[in-house]
Amino acid sequence: MTYEYNTGTSDPIFKYGRESEQVEPAIYTPAIIPLDRGNPFIEALPSPMDKGAILSSYYKPFPFKPSIDGDENVQRSEIQLLRDIRFPLPFIPQLEKGFSDALYLSYRARNRTQVEVPHEITINDETLTQAVSFRSAGGADTGIGVSLLGIGGCGKSAAIETMLSRYPQMILHRWKGTGEFIQIVWLRVVTPVNANLSDLFISIAMALDEALGNMHPIHERMIRKQKSIGMKADYIAKAIRLFGIGAIILDEIQNLDYSANQTSSFSSLMTIINTTKVALVIVGTDEAFKLLFRKQYILRRAGEIINASNYCLNMKQFDTMMRCIMSVSWFRKAPEITEDILKALYDETSGVIDRMITVWSEIQLDYVTSKEKPELSPQYIRQISAEKRPFMSVVTKYALEDSMLNETQDLQTLAESSADPPAAGFSSEELRHMAQSAMTQQVIASIKRPSIASTVFTRVKNNLIENQKEYNDQTILDALKHVMELKSNQEADVIELVQKTIRYLSKKKSDKRPKSRIEAYDLGAFSKAQNISQ
Repeated sequence: MTYEYNTGTSDPIFKYGRESEQVEPAIYTPAIIPLDRGNPFIEALPSPMDKGAILSSYYKPFPFKPSIDGDENVQRSEIQLLRDIRFPLPFIPQLEKGFSDALYLSYRARNRTQVEVPHEITINDETLTQAVSFRSAGGADTGIGVSLLGIGGCGKSAAIETMLSRYPQMILHRWKGTGEFIQIVWLRVVTPVNANLSDLFISIAMALDEALGNMHPIHERMIRKQKSIGMKADYIAKAIRLFGIGAIILDEIQNLDYSANQTSSFSSLMTIINTTKVALVIVGTDEAFKLLFRKQYILRRAGEIINASNYCLNMKQFDTMMRCIMSVSWFRKAPEITEDILKALYDETSGVIDRMITVWSEIQLDYVTSKEKPELSPQYIRQISAEKRPFMSVVTKYALEDSMLNETQDLQTLAESSADPPAAGFSSEELRHMAQSAMTQQVIASIKRPSIASTVFTRVKNNLIENQKEYNDQTILDALKHVMELKSNQEADVIELVQKTIRYLSKKKSDKRPKSRIEAYDLGAFSKAQNISQ
């Protein structure tokens, strides 16, 4: 089989776009290493992400300026959108790398076979034939995959969704003399509650039908006809070979039935992994993982293990993300973010991203519906948390402590430390940089003559640094926007605009201030930029 490399795509990381379609015609780019050259199932995959691409892809800010003086119903609807905010959490680089490596290993470990009698497959309820199938290339039965573990609400499933959005679920290959071949890159299965292995196999078949767009569930119907677990396992293995499935993601594994007779039968799932070389991605809690992989010979097939909850113990990262969230506010007067307020928020959320957004949302909802507008204070934070989400802080703290029992450092020591975690990921400084950069770009884009505004901003900032004058980016952007929007400056050139912006700033106090125990990042973040630009 022969194919040509695509020369028109400049960015192999996003060659299918940031939000790929369900089925994409294959775009081939040369593999990074010679070993993978000529392997169409690797060369059709998006290239691995670098940190810069991860930062831009996983950061999803609040999309518009909150209606501070708007109708209460409008405000309530807007507050619900806080749940859509996303951050490039520190475990994500490790997840991206682990998933990409798993796909590469999976497709290296299999041989393509030309079959004598083409298979009939159904896609979008239409019958096609394909003459290619996969067989394991043999070799050791080591684990191909990655396991993402952590407490509920720490961002695991949201990270998986964002990661998968860059990979087409199906890639259509067309080769001269061979015909068409459908490569299913991934299947994601949300584990049913109290599921046994039979239920899990049925769910995989349902995910296969959904991926293929079959309104009439062919594979679900066929697997329900298989009378034994062994027959169901054989059917799943055959489907993996037929469609070249790269990875199966099992999400919410804590929903599985972990009774003694069920956990022993899960070894059949590991047999499929070994014989087909499909990558297995496990997503769920630490407790469930230990139950599923309680035997050593099964555990070594689990692949790389990532602790998604580690960031919750880092105060600098909590400070950075919490300030970004708090910059989206319906308070008529922007609340002062003090050390005591941050401590109260950490006590109520344990630094878990879902809890951080939930508590802040409840505070906003209470504020917009109250006749007497309360001020933000530690007491107010604890009151709302106790009224709206009773026991949440205690349950979250215990869950986080349980998930860290095997860690080498004490929970309290880690929580009070300002050091960044040693695991591969983003430091709080990188998160701060990401938010500040996004904010700057958004504000500059909102100003007339944005290319000139960008140049002026850079020159003003460099001038202030050279003259040892301390103004944060937000203050500089405010001044730049003010100067460039004056009618008298509509035709001004770069040099004149730089001079006027510096002159305007000289009339304001600098942003120099003493550091607190929790380092204060005057981010404003992306959403604050939206407030300025509208």
